[in-house]
Amino acid sequence: DLSDIETDDEEFKGRTGGCGGGWKVDPELAAETIERLRAREAKWRAPYVPDAPLAKFRSVVVEWMREVASEQGLVRGTLHLAVAIFDIFISSANLSMKRNLQLVALGCILISAKYAEPQLRIPSLNELSEC
Repeated sequence: DLSDIETDDEEFKGRTGGCGGGWKVDPELAAETIERLRAREAKWRAPYVPDAPLAKFRSVVVEWMREVASEQGLVRGTLHLAVAIFDIFISSANLSMKRNLQLVALGCILISAKYAEPQLRIPSLNELSEC
């Protein structure tokens, strides 16, 4: 709630912001901002290669990752980041055996949990491996 913010600008006096709060949006500035954010996103997007040797196992591994994240009570963003890291890895790595993919997936979940989860909810490697 922004109602407690004081301003000398007449245009913003009494406005509370948010949906229906009366803020004016410059459509030109909004379009420019969206374009800039999309360009930045494209620059860092994971280079997923669907014909990579291990890509045929992706759906099975991602489903397993979803189950692990659900069992551990991880936030949705953690799973999305883990899958993005996994996609980058399988697009560039050359693993000889598909059984290593589960270990890679666990590593991706652990890395993403350390980044996206609240400090007190980060699962240990032992907790993840029990799933």
